[in-house]
Amino acid sequence: MKILAISDSHMFNDQLVRITSKYKGKVDSMIHCGDSSLPINDPLLKPFDIVVKGNHDDVSDYRYQQLFHEIC
Repeated sequence: MKILAISDSHMFNDQLVRITSKYKGKVDSMIHCGDSSLPINDPLLKPFDIVVKGNHDDVSDYRYQQLFHEIC
């Protein structure tokens, strides 16, 4: 299984799009480990199977943790 894990994108949205576009269809799962600084429902986070809260994510809708086997 190939997994793309990313974190700390901090509103560098152009780079987030570049990375997700490059690896979409080439990995089995994408995970954002926090600090996207985006709202949980932002379309840029849609490609990610798991998105959790980082210390710079103010939105309370984020999960603090999620077990990976929940998405498999």
